[in-house]
Amino acid sequence: MQKFLFLLIILIQSLFSESEKSVKLTLKEVVTRLIESNATIQNAKLEILKMDSAIYKNQSQYSYNIYTQGSKTETKLPFNQNQIFTGTKTQIDRIAAGVEKQFSTGTYFMTEVSTIRFDNNAFENTYTTPPQFSFLNIRPLHTGAVTFKLSQELMKYSFGRNGFYNPFNGEHETNKVEVLKKQAEIQRENLISQLVQIITGTLIEYWSLSISEDALTTFERLYKNAEDIRRLTVRKQALGIAERFEESQWSSLVESFDGRVQKARLDRNEIRRRLKRILGVDPTTQVSGLTDLQETLPEFNYDADLKYAYEHRIDFLNLKRRIQIAKLNLQISEDEDVPSLKLGFAYSTRSQSLLSPQSNFYLNNDSGVRTFK
Repeated sequence: MQKFLFLLIILIQSLFSESEKSVKLTLKEVVTRLIESNATIQNAKLEILKMDSAIYKNQSQYSYNIYTQGSKTETKLPFNQNQIFTGTKTQIDRIAAGVEKQFSTGTYFMTEVSTIRFDNNAFENTYTTPPQFSFLNIRPLHTGAVTFKLSQELMKYSFGRNGFYNPFNGEHETNKVEVLKKQAEIQRENLISQLVQIITGTLIEYWSLSISEDALTTFERLYKNAEDIRRLTVRKQALGIAERFEESQWSSLVESFDGRVQKARLDRNEIRRRLKRILGVDPTTQVSGLTDLQETLPEFNYDADLKYAYEHRIDFLNLKRRIQIAKLNLQISEDEDVPSLKLGFAYSTRSQSLLSPQSNFYLNNDSGVRTFK
């Protein structure tokens, strides 16, 4: 029983100490806690990391594309006089692998290696094939090929006509890429502005908390002074040196200050709850005002501040970026009005064999496709 009472006393003391726990933060600690724990800021940081997604998606169309293809086609027909020379069953199998790439200059390149197996049952049936044509029966035919394709857009977007040379990275960038970059910069700056507003709003909340605590202290002192004067007036009234209406006046002031004290306490508690929610502080912890607030304003240089604002104001810079985007979109629209004229070239080397697909590529050094004959 004594052990149980001892543990109960320790538990009550711990709960009491938790309820009285208080934290006072500096300006740097507030900003650090916001960046590390605020959910809105964490989501904004993730959005900032995804700003370049549209740019990478646009660049993906100019990446190398490695592909493989396979197809199987089989045709069966009823036997009649028309199928004596063509056969009633035809099977075509095709396997191909290649690499292709589309360039931002309007150039397209493709190289492909393929093999085709052709099998036909013509002249295979001894009952339906005339004896004089039986020698035409052959095994499946294997055709290998290496194909090259090259094409160039000559007018519309030809050789990156809708772009410009970027001297900073030595690359040719199109107007569309530049528009995507400007849009990403606008979104990034807007999110940064949102983060700054959250931090500034939190500092204003701390400033409001300091003001509300001072207001609560002031109203508590006014309430105490009015209560003391009312009690003194009651004593003076008993001695005949004070009137009854004076007591009523001080009673009215006491009630008024009591209401202001309750209102100030509610305002302070509301600001504390908002700060706890923003900073992610334990609800049992009391948050006090900042410890390094300055009461004096620094000296202002309006000309220097105006110049700095033109160079760093996010809304002003975003307006300039939107103007640049509008000009680029106008150029893109003008380029899209140009007709398309494409020049293409294709070359393929082929080889046929009745042995196997490999003989067309590796085993036949005289007429295989790798000899480019």
